[in-house]
Amino acid sequence: MPLFDNLERAAFAGLPFPVSDVEVTGGLRDHVHEYPHSPGGAPEKLGRKLYEFSFTAPMLAGFPRYPKLWPETAAGLRMVFEAGQTDDLVIPIIGTIKAYCTSWREKAVGTIRNGTVMSMTFREDASDLFLTEALVTQSSASLAGAGALLLTQMQEEGLSGIAALDAIAAASAAVSAVSSTIELYSNLIESKCAGLSRLCDDADKSVTELSDPVHFRVGEAMRGVWTSSERLRKDVLRHSIPLVPFITPTIMSVADVSRAIYGSNAKASELLRLNAFGDPFRIPAGTSVKAYAVYVNGVT
Repeated sequence: MPLFDNLERAAFAGLPFPVSDVEVTGGLRDHVHEYPHSPGGAPEKLGRKLYEFSFTAPMLAGFPRYPKLWPETAAGLRMVFEAGQTDDLVIPIIGTIKAYCTSWREKAVGTIRNGTVMSMTFREDASDLFLTEALVTQSSASLAGAGALLLTQMQEEGLSGIAALDAIAAASAAVSAVSSTIELYSNLIESKCAGLSRLCDDADKSVTELSDPVHFRVGEAMRGVWTSSERLRKDVLRHSIPLVPFITPTIMSVADVSRAIYGSNAKASELLRLNAFGDPFRIPAGTSVKAYAVYVNGVT
């Protein structure tokens, strides 16, 4: 195992183990639409599958660099596997990724008396990728509710004819209508939210009716729209860091690509999540790799 010995040690949930081989399995999710009396079909590409990582680990007592490998580390791994725990998986060459163990086997060999050989398969856990999108959805719902409340208060208090307030209600509805498709319209949503905030600011200064205590609830509803719009705008900005293509000039590993783009292999696991590599250890020359834009003082 000379190659892996010179790299970061494989580990799961903080428990390091030696490896004799590592296999990474990726792929695409798709659905083929087939039609009666028509040859072939129309494939629909649904995005990449979750990556799977398979290791063969000799869990042997007295193994160099692993003082408590067997039986302590082997028992600890079995415990976290059985708990279904998602944790950091360190993959030599690639880096660290969130994963959980889907299957494991231990094999006792008659010629080996100081431990066992363990085979482990892990699946990527990408749940955290959906958290920001869920946050944006929540902020969008908040804005939609605030806009509906403003419209109701305007109607109840006879202020529906005021152009500045009508514009705020209409802009709020327009933002809510497109925010459900954030992946396609993130720039548009951010722009509309900024415009909506400006409308609220202008109305707060120019609509004299809002200074009348009688219309206190309309003023509060408008400020609720303002606050919700700013929250949604900030959440969208966090969600929509731009992706840029990197064309591999030669055969490269995902760690090589990370070093070429970012100067270190620290982003290898991020690149793995963004792309469906057939073989992350041998990415063909000319491959377009998606990567988050590099920001230096706010400039790409």
